[in-house]
Amino acid sequence: MRRRLLLGCFGAAILGAGLPVHSHEAPGAGRDREAADAAAPAFGTAIDFELTDTGGNRVRAVDLRGRWLLIFFGYTSCPDLCPTMLSDIAGALAQLGPLAAQVQPVFVSIDPQRDTPQALGEYVQTFDARILPLSGNAEQLALAAASFGVVFYKVPGPTPDEYTFAHNAIVTLVGPEGGIVTRFSSDGAVDDLARALRRLIAPAGS
Repeated sequence: MRRRLLLGCFGAAILGAGLPVHSHEAPGAGRDREAADAAAPAFGTAIDFELTDTGGNRVRAVDLRGRWLLIFFGYTSCPDLCPTMLSDIAGALAQLGPLAAQVQPVFVSIDPQRDTPQALGEYVQTFDARILPLSGNAEQLALAAASFGVVFYKVPGPTPDEYTFAHNAIVTLVGPEGGIVTRFSSDGAVDDLARALRRLIAPAGS
């Protein structure tokens, strides 16, 4: 199955390969989807990024080592799928109980033009205060997205301020050592995400 490019965001289910194609793709998304499939980092690949938190502080991938990272690229103006995904992440963390302390969820905004630090901070707070909101300039976001195999681009709307984004339906789980462990797609539910995380973070007998 192909990795999904969305005009919005997505839910979550563990997967082993690519992600299914969403029916609301923008024109030309097939070409970009092929490029994303070819560029997707292999499991175990170390991530690399340098972004900024809502306080203006630099946050690098290496700064987050030692915890499991659940990383999702999206934007606050997404009407339904992005908030659904963040709600699922929050719900999964709640089900993990004490294990959730080992997980750092990260929301990377691909829309720095509209997602000001204040707006971004307030947005993630509505889902779970543990979610770390990050963003950056165009170059930083492009480099970060490439590290995860994420493709995104702006889709013009009826006015200059009414644009949306097409982007991969992908949530990446990164291990404490900084390597990609697995990816999640939109075909499951909160329970599926929580079970998958529990199985990976605290395998039986550990």
